Amino acid sequence: MDTYFSIVMPVKNGENVLKETINSVISQTENSWELVLINDHSTDNTKLVAQSFNDKRIKLFDLPEGKTGISNGRHFGNIKAAGEIIIVADADDLNYKDRLKKTRKYFGTHPETDVFYGNVDLYYEDTGVIERRWFQPFNKELLKHINFIPNPVSAYRKESYMSISGYDPKF
Repeated sequence: MDTYFSIVMPVKNGENVLKETINSVISQTENSWELVLINDHSTDNTKLVAQSFNDKRIKLFDLPEGKTGISNGRHFGNIKAAGEIIIVADADDLNYKDRLKKTRKYFGTHPETDVFYGNVDLYYEDTGVIERRWFQPFNKELLKHINFIPNPVSAYRKESYMSISGYDPKF
């Protein structure tokens, strides 16, 4: 089966959250994915947590020496990614089981779309409360001034990403 999704996840010192996040990826109802973990010079047991999973779809890479930060990690991961669709993820972003299924359906019915995003449910660990966070509908002019696209629920076509040279490493 070809890989349709590449879930690109930079991580630095994420040992406390990474196992639960990886389990939320493994639990997806859609199976055509790879998890591209980019270790950003972690000094904790992040690598050991990632390596504890026996799943060929999980690929762990170290960010090259001299590179650091989330922009470099995402860009490096996107280059390594084999999937057609890049799923943006951080080490503390838990996924609903149908995230990839819904994303595939949207891209499949909207071939003209390069970027897809939705709303976020924020989980407050101290209270157990889940709060829906609504985001701005797409507006090209507003996007020139502020990024209103939330990372934990965004995805884009790899081909489109590569055509614009990717993330700016200064950010």
